[in-house]
Amino acid sequence: MNVCLCLECMDVNGGGPSRSVPALAKSLSNEGVNVTILTRYSETNNIHILEGTGVSIVEINNNNEIYDVLNNEFDIIHTQGLWRPFYHYITKISKKLKVPLLITPRGTLEPYCLETKKIKKRFAMALYQRQDLNEADCLLATARAEADNFRKLGLKSPIAIIPNGIELSNYPLRKNIIPKKQVLFLSRS
Repeated sequence: MNVCLCLECMDVNGGGPSRSVPALAKSLSNEGVNVTILTRYSETNNIHILEGTGVSIVEINNNNEIYDVLNNEFDIIHTQGLWRPFYHYITKISKKLKVPLLITPRGTLEPYCLETKKIKKRFAMALYQRQDLNEADCLLATARAEADNFRKLGLKSPIAIIPNGIELSNYPLRKNIIPKKQVLFLSRS
């Protein structure tokens, strides 16, 4: 199987997806999937995790290069975000090439995210984003609450709930733990 994961920004300063998408690519490759990551060029792209794997990385400089990359007999095209022309072009191209499209919004449809740049996002949703989401062969959510928010927005595409994975070997288990109260704070940055 040939899969193209599309992530506009894989820069080390790009936040969670710049780390989780390469980890996903590595895991898929370890399972025998031929994986290509399509991303924008950056001198600081987070590609060190992929050294020694079979994952191909294609870095582009502009959206005009997207068609040439995707016209390579992929079995699945999987975008990792919304709102940007990069993702809209990929949706249009996947439909033209008749390649199944998976969209992972990566939290960008959560109510608090929709409040940021609200007017711009409402305009984009009306102009192209809702249609792109409804034309997807599947929307991927990382949790039930995210999937519920897709439906609250009136999205009709099938939904799969697949949490982000983590490499447990990077986090050794602690032994001889003395019970004490601890606080854990998780945040989106």
